[in-house]
Amino acid sequence: MGGFHCPVGAVGYQSYGCIECGMCFAATKDEVNRATDIIRAYIKANAAGKPTALKKIALCGKGGSGKSTVTAMMAYALRDLGFTPIVIDTDDSNAGLHRKLGIQNTPKPLIRCLTRFAIGEDTTDNAWLEKDPLYLNEIPEDFVKENGGIYFLMSGKIENPLQGCSCSISDITKQLVSNLELGEKEVLLVDHDAGIESFGRGIEQGMDTVVIIVEPSFESVGLAETIQFMSQGIGIARIRTLINKIVDDEQDDDVKDMLIERGVKFLGSLPVDTALMKSNLRGQSVVTSPLQPQVKKIVMMMLDEAEIKYPAPERR
Repeated sequence: MGGFHCPVGAVGYQSYGCIECGMCFAATKDEVNRATDIIRAYIKANAAGKPTALKKIALCGKGGSGKSTVTAMMAYALRDLGFTPIVIDTDDSNAGLHRKLGIQNTPKPLIRCLTRFAIGEDTTDNAWLEKDPLYLNEIPEDFVKENGGIYFLMSGKIENPLQGCSCSISDITKQLVSNLELGEKEVLLVDHDAGIESFGRGIEQGMDTVVIIVEPSFESVGLAETIQFMSQGIGIARIRTLINKIVDDEQDDDVKDMLIERGVKFLGSLPVDTALMKSNLRGQSVVTSPLQPQVKKIVMMMLDEAEIKYPAPERR
């Protein structure tokens, strides 16, 4: 199978776990499509009956749609509702999510566990990454930053020309997300790369929820439909969109109509906010954003849907 990563986890053709879909030796587009259909059907069938957990949430969408900002605001909302958010930045190019969380210095990136990304550093003491299950308190302090009850990790960035592709970054992220065992009140939020490449690498496997951030554009709505298709194909049942950067009610209605036509469910909408734009420009925390109460209500809706209890918000 060479460098092929089996979507269902088999180590080789006709080995344990193999469903004989043919993907590992597909040579034509038709063969790939047939194998994909077999894999999707198998994963969806075996995903039936999974508990309605809300523990590992992937935030996906088009570049510039506001994934990182929404990730940070959701983390603050969960924290305020009594949970312990663990945020992982998997974007291999854009930086700044840590600043939105009020963290000034980034933690050591996960790719520094790999020898070729850690020239001059000792990588022999990285056995923690192989632990399954892996608990938050077992992650070395260098690799995680905490601020106000929110924990932050990052996969790593492509920082130099000719450094190579992001395959290694994706692999190490997938391993961490898969192995991480969450406590009763811990919730994982994973801010993904723009687009759908992460689905091709299977990083979202093991997630129970996908939230697609949609901006008011034809491309963003179309990508949401594609991400839903991809998510369903790896057995994720809870797939929702959050509409962002809305200018007026008419635009909001148009985007919602387009999502409804495509069978994509939505959680709500957030308007364009100039104060939030200024905070992002200055690299400031978004905790005081005027939109934070709206995001908190959306998070409460998600918790209600999953039948997860949380303290009742204070009446005003």
